[in-house]
Amino acid sequence: MKNVIDKTEGLLNNPKRIIAIVILIVGIVIAFYFLKDKISALFSMFRKEIDDKQVIDEAIAETGKQPSYSDSQYRLFADRLYAAMKGFGTNEEAVYNVFRQMKSRVDVLKLIDAYGVKDGEDLLQWLNGDFWSFSKLNQILRDNNIDYTF
Repeated sequence: MKNVIDKTEGLLNNPKRIIAIVILIVGIVIAFYFLKDKISALFSMFRKEIDDKQVIDEAIAETGKQPSYSDSQYRLFADRLYAAMKGFGTNEEAVYNVFRQMKSRVDVLKLIDAYGVKDGEDLLQWLNGDFWSFSKLNQILRDNNIDYTF
């Protein structure tokens, strides 16, 4: 034990080591400060995915309808939506065409889940940023007898 105490005292007697330790501690605190929001967002995203899956399962149980497409097809739909909305301007017709292919509320929920988070925003946030009104989008869903509205 005395040997450990002697080594510890040796560390504290060296000013360069003290400065290095202080800089290391300050660096860790600063890194945590800037990363805590990212870490929190990551955990929120995982919780949201679990919640989305539960909502989809509940919709399947409630409506008795299974998804109309494979998971890979929903990802393709999501990629089409992202391509239509990213950058300057929105290809609204491309967005509407994707939603015209949805056949049930389960399909819309699977599409939202497949879209996930892109550039820090989920599908609803993207749509909010690109559309003044959801009236036409909601009309498309109503025309397909889908009881989901944005």
